[in-house]
Amino acid sequence: IVGPRTKMAMPETGIGLFPDVGGSYFLSRSKVGRYLGLTGHVINAADSLYAELADRFMTTESIAALVEKLDGHRWSALPAADIAALIDAFASAPPVGPMLAPLQAALDWHFAPQKTLMEIIASLQQEVRPEFNVWATQTAALLTARSPTLLEVTRRQLDRGSKMSLAECFRMELGIVYHCFEHGDLMEGIRAVILDKDNLPHWNPATLAELNPDAVSAFFTPRWDSTHHPLANLERLFG
Repeated sequence: IVGPRTKMAMPETGIGLFPDVGGSYFLSRSKVGRYLGLTGHVINAADSLYAELADRFMTTESIAALVEKLDGHRWSALPAADIAALIDAFASAPPVGPMLAPLQAALDWHFAPQKTLMEIIASLQQEVRPEFNVWATQTAALLTARSPTLLEVTRRQLDRGSKMSLAECFRMELGIVYHCFEHGDLMEGIRAVILDKDNLPHWNPATLAELNPDAVSAFFTPRWDSTHHPLANLERLFG
């Protein structure tokens, strides 16, 4: 459920991290997920619904009324169905449409799955259509300022995640995050954005042109065999 004050994002690449906590799964299945995962763009309620990252919109008053209704509801033998029916009863359309919808053609072109990061940035920099030009220029500049290593990790993560179950995505992400602490860009990003707040991270390497593909591949090297992985039993425990 989203509302008038909803702000949603997976902003991890801004600090030299990657969209974790299942981002591999749900972003890779969204028509705008590649864009959201790489850029960390913040979206509102309407765009959350458009991206299929939320199910229903409610006004502030409707959310309060739903909570009040739940307090005194006479439950049937199917409580999940009761809740779904109540949510639908209080849901409405957002007052404004999604801002991402008019960008979809540009997103499909610039963030196409077959494009490398350098191709994505070059494509954005070459955008000349008036309705997309300012957005493309800003997006290219944003990506250029991100950690080259973690951008490429994110790109590969989403490609892999699109073919994985949720449990498999969680296992992959746990291994990646261990490597993030060893690599160093995460700590530098935290320093620059959260601690010192100078917003001048010194990424290693500094540019995509210097990026070593083998160094990126190391983020995906399994740390445990399938039996001893800390999340080995997710399917048995949760289905």
